[in-house]
Amino acid sequence: MNKDPMQYNEDWQSLKQHKTPEWMMDGKFGIYTHWTPVTVATKDNHGDWYGYTMYMDKHTLGWNGEIVQNKPHAAYKYHVEKYGSPDKFGYKDLIKLFQPKKFDAQEWADIFEKAGAKFAGPVAVHHDNFSMWDSKITRWNIKENSGFDALGELEKAIKGRGMKLITTFHHSYSWNFFIEAYKFDAKDPQYADLYCVPHERIEPPSEEFEDIWYEKLNEVMVNYQPDLIWFDMGFENISDTSRKKFMARYFNLSNDWQKDVGVCYKIKSNPPLPPETGILDFELGRSDQLLDNFWVTDTSFGPWFYQDQMKDGTGLKTANDIITMLIDIISKNGSLLLNVPPNENGEIIPYLKDTLTDIGNWLRKNGEAVYNTRPWKIYGEGPTKLDKPFGGFNETKGFKYSPEDIRYTRSKNNKTLYATVLAWPGENKQVTLNAFSKGMISPSITVERISIIGYDDDISWTQNDNGLIITLPDTKVDDTFVIKIETKNDVMAIDVTDDFVSEHPNNKKSDSNFMA
Repeated sequence: MNKDPMQYNEDWQSLKQHKTPEWMMDGKFGIYTHWTPVTVATKDNHGDWYGYTMYMDKHTLGWNGEIVQNKPHAAYKYHVEKYGSPDKFGYKDLIKLFQPKKFDAQEWADIFEKAGAKFAGPVAVHHDNFSMWDSKITRWNIKENSGFDALGELEKAIKGRGMKLITTFHHSYSWNFFIEAYKFDAKDPQYADLYCVPHERIEPPSEEFEDIWYEKLNEVMVNYQPDLIWFDMGFENISDTSRKKFMARYFNLSNDWQKDVGVCYKIKSNPPLPPETGILDFELGRSDQLLDNFWVTDTSFGPWFYQDQMKDGTGLKTANDIITMLIDIISKNGSLLLNVPPNENGEIIPYLKDTLTDIGNWLRKNGEAVYNTRPWKIYGEGPTKLDKPFGGFNETKGFKYSPEDIRYTRSKNNKTLYATVLAWPGENKQVTLNAFSKGMISPSITVERISIIGYDDDISWTQNDNGLIITLPDTKVDDTFVIKIETKNDVMAIDVTDDFVSEHPNNKKSDSNFMA
C-alpha cells in the first residue's frame, strides 16, 4: 500500500491514477459463488434466469427483449404447475422458500483455500435484487429472510485464511430483470422495492434506482471492506455520475483501510469505465493475445446456479479443463475467477469439492509457475486456437490442447521461465520449445538448468536450430506439467524476433482497450 495515498475525486482523470492491486496480479485464481433464492427453482434443472423467464407466459424472450420463440418459456410452465400463477405466487414468494439449513462459511472457505484460490467471495446481489448480507437498505435480504448474514460469515472465514474478499454485484441489471413480471404480481406498488417501479424496457434507470444501487454498494463497502468489487452486465447503463461516485468512494475508503482494492467490469459497446480505472472481465471467454492491461475471465463449471443434474459431473468442466484454462489465461496477463454454485441448502456438492481438491493439488505442486509470476515477452506457442477471437463467450466445449501447446510465465526476478505443457506427449518422450531456437530470440538465452516440477531426477536437453529439445521421463508427471528453465540472462532483456511472431501472430502484444 502506498504510504502517501492520493485522495480521489469524482472525475475520470483522478480515478485513472488508481492502479490494479499487486495482490491480484500475484494471486491469479479466485472463486465466487452464485447462490441466491433462485436455487429453490434452478435445482429442478431450470435456467439461471428463472426470475426473468418464470413470467414469460406468451413468448420466450432474450435478455434484450427480442422474441426467441413464439411460445411460453418452459420455466413459466414449470412455475404454474408447481406453484400456481405468478400473479398469486411470484418471485417474492419463492424468496420465502429459501431457507438454507447446511450453509457453513468455514467449510466453504476451507474448500476454496484447498483449491488454491487466493481471492474468494459470494455474489453479493444478483439480478433478482436480493441482498446476501444483513442490509438496512432493503428488506429483501438474507438476514431478514433466512436468519443469517452469508456475506458477513464468509468475510470472516475467507479473510481468516489469508485470502482476499471479492463481492460481485449484478444489481445494475435488476432494473430490467423483472420487466415481464409487471403483467403479474410486480404491478403491485408494495413490491416495487424488489421488482422496481413498473417501466418500459427502453427506459433508463431512474434516479431513485441509482440512489439505491449506490447505497447497497456503500453498505457492503463500509461493513465488509471487500478487496475486489466485480460488476456484471448493466453496469454500463448506470449513469457516469453514479459510477464515478462509487469509484471515488471505494478508492478513498481503501486508503482508510490501508489496503489495495480493485474493480472489475465487463466491456460492452460503450465501456462503463476507462481501462486505467478498472480490470476488464471476459465472461465465459478469454483473450487470444497477450494484453498490456491485466484482465480477468469469469467462468463456471457448468450452469451459473446449482442444478440437480450437476450431481454426477456430466457435462461439467474437469480439473484439467480448469488448470489448462488458468495457465492459458495467466500467460496472457490475466487471471481466472471460477464460479462454484452451492445447492439450495448451502452445500457444495461432492463433484465440485473433489474437482476443486484436484485443482488445488496441482497448484500446490506447480504453483511457482502460477502465483507471483508475470507474462513473458510471448504467451506461448502451439496449434490450438480459440474458435473466436478475443472477447467474451468464446469458450469451446470439449476444448483440448495438444502436447505442442506451450504457455510461458516468468518469475518476478526475471531469472526463471516456466514453460507449461498443456498435454502429456504420450509415446513421444520429447518436448520442443520453438521459441528458444537459434534466430528466434536475441540474444540467445544462456540456460543454467532445466527441470520438470514434480520430477526429482535430472533430465536431458539440448538446444539447436529447432529450439530447446527436452527429453521427458518414462512415467507421466501430470496431464499438464511445467518445465522450469533457469537462466543467467534477464529474460525480459531478450527479444523475440519478428520471425517467431510471424509464425505465431497472436504473440504480438495487444492493447487491451478494445470492444468485445
